[in-house]
Amino acid sequence: MTCNNDWDELQEIIVGTADYCNIPIPNISTLKCQYPEFEEEYIKSVAGFYPQQIIDEQNEDLEVLSNTLKSLGVKVHRPNTQYAEANTQSPTWKGKNWHYYSPRDLTLIVDDKIIETPSPIWNRQFETWGYRDIFTNLFHEGYSWLKAPIPLLFDDNYKEDTNGVPALNNKEILSTKNYLKNKSLGDIIFSQKKATENVFNRKNIPFRSFEIKKRDEKTLGELFCFFILETILIAKSLNINPYDQPAVELIKQETKKILV
Repeated sequence: MTCNNDWDELQEIIVGTADYCNIPIPNISTLKCQYPEFEEEYIKSVAGFYPQQIIDEQNEDLEVLSNTLKSLGVKVHRPNTQYAEANTQSPTWKGKNWHYYSPRDLTLIVDDKIIETPSPIWNRQFETWGYRDIFTNLFHEGYSWLKAPIPLLFDDNYKEDTNGVPALNNKEILSTKNYLKNKSLGDIIFSQKKATENVFNRKNIPFRSFEIKKRDEKTLGELFCFFILETILIAKSLNINPYDQPAVELIKQETKKILV
């Protein structure tokens, strides 16, 4: 899933699904961001799931695409739609999810970082739950997984510019976050690290800080060996047998009893 440029050979991809695709009951976010050229009453009249025939035909095309990619050696993921019909709710709205058709809209892959990017459309704010199993597996493989905070969007945030084009009033939304302007993701993560160290220092809380400059198998192995040796030495100094793990062995024995 790593992405470094736009021209390398495709190796891994999420292909969406047309299952549960619908036109949601209109709210100000869908009207302003998705259907600005239509009257609210018209959207209400057509709201609901698309005809099953359309969904089936679209899924057939997506299946052909998935199989073609697989035949070319590409690893293909598909969304988990178990939450598609669930009612979702935030402090400012409630409703149903929209669709799982376009994973690219709400996710950004930079190098080995998965970044969830919230949508200004309320019905899409929990859409990435459909990709959570995929992201979890990639996280366990060593990927970074970041989720941008979901903004609290009120009716007043959806205004029209001087040309009558719907636009989010971002100045109001981000007015208290000017310190993030022109800051990279690395700048923010480093600042959080330094802030943690500063607070611990002020409160006289002992800590150790590690900076891993190269994330690979060799470095990870060195860290494991370091902590193993440290545990052995500390245990010896406390007259504790570092090689005795009675609880671990007892749990193994108890597990075997239950299984037998």
